[in-house]
Amino acid sequence: MSDESKVFVSVHLPSPLRLGSALRDARVAKGWTQAQVAQAAGVSRQWIVSLESGAPRAEISRVMAVVKVLELSLTLSAAPAPAPVSFQDLNLP
Repeated sequence: MSDESKVFVSVHLPSPLRLGSALRDARVAKGWTQAQVAQAAGVSRQWIVSLESGAPRAEISRVMAVVKVLELSLTLSAAPAPAPVSFQDLNLP
């Protein structure tokens, strides 16, 4: 696939559950089964099920193998600063 035909989407991943969901969405979009991704990434299908369900302790090297199989990449960027909270925003009595 040439770079011109790829669709680039940025997804905020605030939790393991969101990462798993994003990977599942990418797998489904390609029409691949969990077993196909598992075999290509060198992991078990059950491990893929766990990852897609938001496993909080997934081994990073395995996650990266799945990312590669799905032809994705992970990029780290600085998180936006949270909005300041005032006492008025807290609605305290």
